[in-house]
Amino acid sequence: MKRMVFLCMMMLLLVACSEQEQQGVFAYKNTYIGDASAVRAVVEQVDGAAHFIQMELYTDLEPYGLQLYYEELTEAQMLANGTYLFSLIQNVDWVHYTVGEQAYELSREQINDTYGIDVRNIHDEAALRKLIE
Repeated sequence: MKRMVFLCMMMLLLVACSEQEQQGVFAYKNTYIGDASAVRAVVEQVDGAAHFIQMELYTDLEPYGLQLYYEELTEAQMLANGTYLFSLIQNVDWVHYTVGEQAYELSREQINDTYGIDVRNIHDEAALRKLIE
């Protein structure tokens, strides 16, 4: 009996892990800026993650923001990553990138205006990739 319970528990765990892996970065859809581990997981799964150094969350007062530091990152990567961040993190209002000595900032309003939609309404990665292209 114990063996059967153990096997059932293991199957449930494998199914749950498999579903999260299949969702990829969209497993973090509807994350909030105050969830540092989820925000970091998103940042570490988008383009340029190999050059990511650190992040700071600004959650005390609205507008809420995210400061990201990279060794290197192109403007196209910043736009694509910002689109992912604004799509997945419900209450982030701005993302500030520091790349070497350069600083760049994106706002939710800029991203939504760029694509003509509120990117929070995108619910799967394929649709988001298609939008970015």
